[in-house]
Amino acid sequence: MQFEGIPVVSKSAAVYPSGASWLQMPVRTECFICYTAVDPEAFKAHMFHFHGQTMPYICTICGKGYQSSTGLGHHKRLHEGKSFMCPVCDSKFTQMAAMKTHLKKLHDSLQCPHCMVVFKRGAEFDQHVLLCRR
Repeated sequence: MQFEGIPVVSKSAAVYPSGASWLQMPVRTECFICYTAVDPEAFKAHMFHFHGQTMPYICTICGKGYQSSTGLGHHKRLHEGKSFMCPVCDSKFTQMAAMKTHLKKLHDSLQCPHCMVVFKRGAEFDQHVLLCRR
């Protein structure tokens, strides 16, 4: 399947315009509901806009749809005001893992799981965690 000269990645194989290399071509993903070619970065937006009401788990507050009860549970935290705050910049996240990833990638830091003190990644953090028992 081909969409505007851009290959579509599906369960079968990608189709490339003649003479194109897979390294040079942007990739599109095929929607498993409507089989439309979609940019991977826009896939969530596509699912919400076109298939939000056809998802098996629907938020009773805003109507947003999810494929799993876990996804809906994470979403409901937004409405409940539950969040995990970055100890460096006060950004808010609905999942602890997302906050930890943000802390690590954006601030190059880690938080002690025992006392919650934040350190730059490296030997000081490693040594602290070994000795911290709070």
